[in-house]
Amino acid sequence: MISFIILCIMLNSSLSQPIELIYADELSGSASPGAEYRKVSGKVHFQQGNVVIKCDQANQYLFANKVELFGNVLITQEDLVLNANRVFYDGNTGVALSDEKIKIRDKNSVLQAEKGTYSTKSFIAEFSQNVTISDDHSIIYSDKLVHNRKTLLSQCFGNVKIEDDSTLVLSDYAEHKAKSKENKSYGKVLAIAKYSNVFLNCDTLFSFSNDNYAEAIGNPILCQTDTIEKKKILIENDSLFEFEIDTVFISSRSMRGWLKHNQEKFFFKDSVEIAGKRLSGTGKEMIHEKAGQSILLFGNARLYYDSTQIHSDSIRIFTIENKLDSIFCNRNAIMLSKEDSSSNRINQISGERVWIRFAQDTIRKVVSDGDAKSLYFLSSEKGDEGAPRLFADRIEILFEDGEPAIINWLGAIEGEFFPENIIEEKGADGYYLPNFLWIESKPQKKQLSRYLK
Repeated sequence: MISFIILCIMLNSSLSQPIELIYADELSGSASPGAEYRKVSGKVHFQQGNVVIKCDQANQYLFANKVELFGNVLITQEDLVLNANRVFYDGNTGVALSDEKIKIRDKNSVLQAEKGTYSTKSFIAEFSQNVTISDDHSIIYSDKLVHNRKTLLSQCFGNVKIEDDSTLVLSDYAEHKAKSKENKSYGKVLAIAKYSNVFLNCDTLFSFSNDNYAEAIGNPILCQTDTIEKKKILIENDSLFEFEIDTVFISSRSMRGWLKHNQEKFFFKDSVEIAGKRLSGTGKEMIHEKAGQSILLFGNARLYYDSTQIHSDSIRIFTIENKLDSIFCNRNAIMLSKEDSSSNRINQISGERVWIRFAQDTIRKVVSDGDAKSLYFLSSEKGDEGAPRLFADRIEILFEDGEPAIINWLGAIEGEFFPENIIEEKGADGYYLPNFLWIESKPQKKQLSRYLK
């Protein structure tokens, strides 16, 4: 007897408020005990608490507290409106299920998919196949989406695409918080700036739209595509323009940045690499300011430009209209260059600080200041002609056609000249400056884990 009473209590507690038929044009059915069933049609109206259900036709199972709804199904709860052509609604669980196209409107958001469920008790929608959810600020596409209409948290699975006014983010999985405009994207993330020439590839991306802030974890690669040269071509009295494009790849272990348009600023940390058409480099950390058109590379910084290498504690690169303007090296700086890739005759200049000036992508002036040293291997049409190694407070070198034309040594000057026969006997590397380091391999452009189709 006690067991029976407990069972009855459990059954009653498992059954929610019954689904009540408010109105229908036509009604028919069966009243068999335990299997009460009725079919209704025409302006059908049900209600269960704050859940209002309307449709063209319905099958109601009274004992089971469930209804099958057909034709212009409309379910409302507070601000939510659910539309579908066919819905199965369970009054016990409060779950509405549709295996056909389904749409939910809730305040400023719209959620739709090929099929899905919505719980009137947990306020959670779970949609799948061609899912989209949109509001005033963004639109999300995915294969599957779980949305909590109270917390406004959306969990997105498979082929996720999050788009707002300024960015497009692709990933395998994402979490979107509509209230704070926060996104967490995971797996082969590709973020594309709509109004900039920058896109980002990484394993994990946290972005905060309100602050224009983003943080990338897991081997981020920032790609910046620039037009570095525009050439005018005349063809039979007509003008065509040919554009030379360079994509610079910047990679590291982690990255954080502020993405406000025309004020982008990025911080790269740990194992930084830069790889471009002519310019590449490495360092422990890097700061990239697009508005200031500068890159600061520091921590065993190394830079490669054509046949020139630069090593320093820190290197700052300045550009104007995507062209190199100058490079400033601070502390333990050395610049090395050679004309013949197979030769060990490497020209060198070092100092506490080194400035390098460019014009038309060509070195025009080099200045070494503070404990300045230089080693240049001389040559003429007759052949190699030895090398002077000089020390001064300051050294200035002017270039013409990429070659040293005028060299000025200023302040306390010391030096020596090594005749060619001595160099051949001992080898050029016997006269290199302190801190000499020549690296044959340069950073290469990284392979992206995802591409925009």
